[in-house]
Amino acid sequence: MYNAVMFRYRLPASIIFACLIVVVIGTRLVHSGPTLHTVIQTPASPTSPSPASPLLNPLSIAAVRAHPTPGGKITVENEIASRGGCRTFVVSYPSDGYTLFSLMTEPTSPPPSGGFPVLVLVHGYIPPTSYRTTGTDYQDFINYYCAAGYLVFKPDLRGNGQSGGVAAGGHFSPDYTYDVLNLVASLPTLPISNAARVG
Repeated sequence: MYNAVMFRYRLPASIIFACLIVVVIGTRLVHSGPTLHTVIQTPASPTSPSPASPLLNPLSIAAVRAHPTPGGKITVENEIASRGGCRTFVVSYPSDGYTLFSLMTEPTSPPPSGGFPVLVLVHGYIPPTSYRTTGTDYQDFINYYCAAGYLVFKPDLRGNGQSGGVAAGGHFSPDYTYDVLNLVASLPTLPISNAARVG
């Protein structure tokens, strides 16, 4: 059988032997460690290095928890024309050293005791260079939840629109997660919001 294979494909024995060694060594490397990510590391984001252990996959929950997300002050930049009967603002907040912007929609009713419950509506993929904070994407959703009494935020995320930083994408980077966590951490600086009721 071996001679038939050698004759049919005209491969030198040394090449076949080398291929077998590569397969065996590769298999042992993959199966020798406790997890696959000890062999193949996902590179950390260049814009926001995580202080977590280098053995943690940067997309793991443990790595995201280890990354500092202190938030900061939410600043009302300007009020724009109301939408769906709700007051609408552009606000800013800090995330990983960048200034990010968000659309904020406030119900017209007085805030309940403790502030309005908060809904953070994270947009899907829109080309970062054409994304606009004041765009009407998802406006029907915003109108619905605002009418139901929610303070609604639609954050840009870094690198989108006028927000600082580099757009990282939502599939292989935790950066957008940090942006949302920093927004949530900033809510206590906004008296009309209830930072204990966030969805």
